[in-house]
Amino acid sequence: SAAAIILEQGRLRLDLVAIEVDLHRIHRSAETGDIDPALRLGDEVIDELLAGFEDISPLFQAWLMVRRAIWRDRLVSALELCLERQGAGSPRLRLAAEALLRFEPGHEPAALALMRHFAERGWAEAALRELRAATRSIRSITEKIDEQGAGALTGGSKLPDYKP
Repeated sequence: SAAAIILEQGRLRLDLVAIEVDLHRIHRSAETGDIDPALRLGDEVIDELLAGFEDISPLFQAWLMVRRAIWRDRLVSALELCLERQGAGSPRLRLAAEALLRFEPGHEPAALALMRHFAERGWAEAALRELRAATRSIRSITEKIDEQGAGALTGGSKLPDYKP
């Protein structure tokens, strides 16, 4: 709103009391076990952070990449904390696990929690479907390491083979 933008001494600034940053709200709610629907988007929610501003300058682009990575890590950590705090039968556990798997398809604790959640309800097909998805994800990571080296997981160059 216009009240959130303040002109002071020829400069514009935001009145942080008048606005709420959605990522702060999403992060706080995830820590308490309330999984915001935006977290179901996984990395897409992070990619939207200042989307369209990447081309301002190379320095800003680098800063934005770092900020996005920091927010991604914060959200994943909040979801992991939520996952640890929830009981096996909790609907929040399922939401946290599914959100974590959107961020990291190979997140083993989330996949295991989701499989247990389904199995405890007698949903064998859903548990098996999750097991297959986790297996595919882990296989994909393993194949990527075999073909391109461990550096491929971080986007870096191939690391030298380990020789004892």
